[in-house]
Amino acid sequence: MRPLRGAWPALVLACTAFVVVALQFFLAAPILEGHDVPNHFEYVRTLAREHRFPDPHDPNIAQTSRHESTQYPLYYLLSAAVVWPIPTDDFDQIAISNPHFNDPRLGLNQNAFFHRPFEGMPSGAELAARVIELVSLICAVVTVCTTVLLARTLLPKQPILWIAAGLLVSALPAFDFLAVSVTNDNLVTALSSLTLLLLVLWLKRGRSAYGWWSALTLALAVLSKLNAIGLVVAYCGAACTAEPTWRRRMSYFGGLLGALTVVDGWWVVHMVRTFGDPSGVSWLKSSFPNGLEAPSLSEPLSTIAGNVVRQAPYTARTFIVNFNTDGGISLAVPALVLAIGLLGAAAYLIRSRFRPLLTPVLRPMLLWVLVMAVEGAGWLSTYDAPGRLLYPAIAPLAVAACAGWSWLLGPRWVKPVLAAVSAALVVVAGGTAWLVTAPKYAYPPRLHNLPATAEPLHVVFADSVELAGFESPRASLSPAGGDLPLTLYWRLTKPIDQPLNTFVHIQSLVDDYDSGASYDGAVGGGTYPPNFWNLGEVIVDHYVFHIRPRPGLASTIPLAVRVGMYAVPADHRGGIIPVSVDPASAADGGATLTFWRLSPAEPATITPAAEFPAVDLLSGAARQTGNDIDVHLLWRARSTPRRDLTVFVQLLSSDGRLIAQHDAPPLNGRFPTSEWQPDDQIADTVPLHAEVPPAPQDSVIVGLYALPSTDRILTLNGQPFVRLPLTPATGTPT
Repeated sequence: MRPLRGAWPALVLACTAFVVVALQFFLAAPILEGHDVPNHFEYVRTLAREHRFPDPHDPNIAQTSRHESTQYPLYYLLSAAVVWPIPTDDFDQIAISNPHFNDPRLGLNQNAFFHRPFEGMPSGAELAARVIELVSLICAVVTVCTTVLLARTLLPKQPILWIAAGLLVSALPAFDFLAVSVTNDNLVTALSSLTLLLLVLWLKRGRSAYGWWSALTLALAVLSKLNAIGLVVAYCGAACTAEPTWRRRMSYFGGLLGALTVVDGWWVVHMVRTFGDPSGVSWLKSSFPNGLEAPSLSEPLSTIAGNVVRQAPYTARTFIVNFNTDGGISLAVPALVLAIGLLGAAAYLIRSRFRPLLTPVLRPMLLWVLVMAVEGAGWLSTYDAPGRLLYPAIAPLAVAACAGWSWLLGPRWVKPVLAAVSAALVVVAGGTAWLVTAPKYAYPPRLHNLPATAEPLHVVFADSVELAGFESPRASLSPAGGDLPLTLYWRLTKPIDQPLNTFVHIQSLVDDYDSGASYDGAVGGGTYPPNFWNLGEVIVDHYVFHIRPRPGLASTIPLAVRVGMYAVPADHRGGIIPVSVDPASAADGGATLTFWRLSPAEPATITPAAEFPAVDLLSGAARQTGNDIDVHLLWRARSTPRRDLTVFVQLLSSDGRLIAQHDAPPLNGRFPTSEWQPDDQIADTVPLHAEVPPAPQDSVIVGLYALPSTDRILTLNGQPFVRLPLTPATGTPT
């Protein structure tokens, strides 16, 4: 127990702070949320229910879950042993898979599942998930403890650094979030940290028992996750340093080989028989050719280095904040503390000409950090590697950062500053759970009645879900684009058992511009499908859409805001399933709620070709190509017309005979004139087709009328139309 001597206060303080913070994430986030977490749970569930490992060749296994079958099994075996008496047959009822989870094309729903409201004590699958999360929490507590003990072993005269190192690990929001998630990263991190501590104690105290125990924990770490195999390098380095003769060194090498053979050999045989190699990489590459790529060194070194540099910021960010955290103070504070500490440690090494690295007791730490850096670079060379892959080296990194702070502050300031910094880190981490993570999964607000500020609607989907109203600004954006809010108000009129999905499409009415704004997913950012709703309650569904900048066109770009609903097959295959819509006019592209607009980049200042009541025809041109004529019109609204206007365009012969005609509202009715706002400039192209090529003396006339009347609306000069000459097509005006 000598490693624990004097360390109990630091252990208690660091572990208490960590458990308090981690429990905030435990309470703030619903079950089974996080990267690959549902797949890890399915692995445990298969072991507990069927007493077998997942079969990747089983066609009933979802493709996204199959790659977890290549994971080494210790975490899953431990978790299954704990939860095997708990029935989990209700899993599909309490956690319904979200088809739009983390899809950047469809609004980036943050939640992997639709979670029914839980009441009272958990049971069934929810209880099993929570119990496994507690297993993960115990693993993470081991990591915090080993970090404190590692600092105590390396820095025996500075108790403040023991506490600070443990609190630094405890206060990384991503680590806290992961600590209460169903994932084998927690166990491999704990066992890797414990192995490293035993290696350091072996070198520090010279007791051979530490060498044998570290061989066992190393083998267990590998059985948790294969990336721990790099610990063999640290172990061999420690053995060569701790033991003076090759005979004794070889005995430890043999002991390590024996531990790996006994603990991991059976699984290696299973992997080779099932996947063709111990890692399963070859199977992954063949099964997921467009996604799960393994590191490859066959590419040019410059390409590999470029990928690493480009993707490293993602790894660094997710090392500190979980993938569901946007950053802000949750990222800035721990990132600043960690960066300053590591830079301080680097400055100390440079100033001392790297002599401390020659200290034997530091060699396992150094070797392990280097191995993890190489592994991380390998993954970064092919895809965005999350920071959790580096957590097996979190303990030495935390100790190094605290040592760096100590050197920068000096003996006078190290205690008060580190105490204050550690407290700030813990407060920020705890606050992140409720201020950042919890809102990602929270249900939207619910009201008893439609607010007076809402514009009422009555659009019913699947004979059950009513879009009862909306709120949206009627402002125009500058050509630079920007953000626009939209609030929808939904109401359940009849019970429904389908988790319907919503779409909100901001559709440009100009062919060569795409707004880049859309949403697909359940109401409430993907959290609250209609089958969870209570009858009569009004669901407040709020969005903020970012509209892309527009090209330099001299016309307003109207954006139609369209909303609809659809169902998705339970297996997420076979496309979408349309649902009934009332009114039927909203069945195809959704109900058009309102129009947003982007202002012209260069508003026209020309004298109008004709002035009608409320609108001007700024310019018009009839371009002829063979039998076809494109009539390009540019309208401007002086005020909002009180009626929806129809544009008539006619091709007339020189003697006034009608050759071709086109009657339709502007933009074929997609942007009614009753929606026009003052100073809108609407470019419209109307096609005409003649049976024979028009003669040069033929012309086109353009005018307006308002249904149900077909009487032509006169210009302010009393003319019933505007005449446009035919010109050969040489291009399209902008």
